[in-house]
Amino acid sequence: MFAKKNADGNDCATTLAEWEDLLNNGNFTCVRDIIRTPTDVKGGQLIYGRVAGVSEGATWKVNLIDNTKSQSLTIPQPGKAISYAITTLRSGRLGTQQSQTAKILVRYPDTADKAHGNYGVEYNSVCL
Repeated sequence: MFAKKNADGNDCATTLAEWEDLLNNGNFTCVRDIIRTPTDVKGGQLIYGRVAGVSEGATWKVNLIDNTKSQSLTIPQPGKAISYAITTLRSGRLGTQQSQTAKILVRYPDTADKAHGNYGVEYNSVCL
């Protein structure tokens, strides 16, 4: 349930009666998401599918380095920017050549086989 707004636009606390009404009258069943594209299928539209299951691991550790031979990360000059990808996908690696999705160990057959977005994963990056 999303918080309701007060007259001044701020969120207000949900009452016990509102929670009970949601539990008793809410619509919690609906058509499932579009079924994922099987991993072995090449070409055509790629559908990742809903992430629903238990993923392997809980932490993603990475050492951030340049694409130079120094094996360290050069911090850009003031006014310049740097960025790096996290949670890259099977078909969305953003030039990293790395899929950062976790294998789903237990899942429904029609749901994603990888945890794209890596829900519940702690990201820990170290600049060398």
